[in-house]
Amino acid sequence: MANKTFYRGLALASALALAACAQPPQQEMKGAQGSLDEAKAAGGESYAPESYTKAQESMSQAKAEMDAQAGKFRLMQNYDRAKKLIVQARKQNTTVPELAERVTADYRRNLQRLAVTGIDAMPRATQY
Repeated sequence: MANKTFYRGLALASALALAACAQPPQQEMKGAQGSLDEAKAAGGESYAPESYTKAQESMSQAKAEMDAQAGKFRLMQNYDRAKKLIVQARKQNTTVPELAERVTADYRRNLQRLAVTGIDAMPRATQY
């Protein structure tokens, strides 16, 4: 009787362990990659090269970590580091409106440094 209970408990523990196995953060990765692509399309490489490069590096590291975890035995997979890198990439990445605001502010600062006073109105980059 004790053996039967032990094996049932072992089977239950095994089932719970398999159910709790880490899943790769595919949705998070797609979302972060979409944001990175959007920033690139808006000129992130040119207007915010430091942030863009850091975000790109974090995404590359997250992809490498996901690949490394995928190669492990299922019970040993842990995608926590990949998730942290994805969050880091999203934080470093700039959205299009943020990028537009940053570029507009930089443009205004440069006009002030050059003592340009002949512009009547400065269109916001987000208007176009």
